Amino acid sequence: MAIVPCHNRGKVVPGAPTVAGTAQLVAAGPEFDEIQSKVKAKYGVMVPISRFFNTLGHIGKGSFPYGDTGVVVTVES
Repeated sequence: MAIVPCHNRGKVVPGAPTVAGTAQLVAAGPEFDEIQSKVKAKYGVMVPISRFFNTLGHIGKGSFPYGDTGVVVTVES
């Protein structure tokens, strides 16, 4: 798979290098726990605040996942 840097909306950065690698979705286990702990360490109190407003914005629309999947990207050298 080709991996290319992009900005927060998914548009590829012009002139960015392409590298070979893999991406794996994780929803449980030690890799997921590590992702969650790093997000909480970086964003602190913003994590529960974001979760609250996400829940508030989906009232009456059924359950909506929030932070239940992570992506582990491995670059081949």
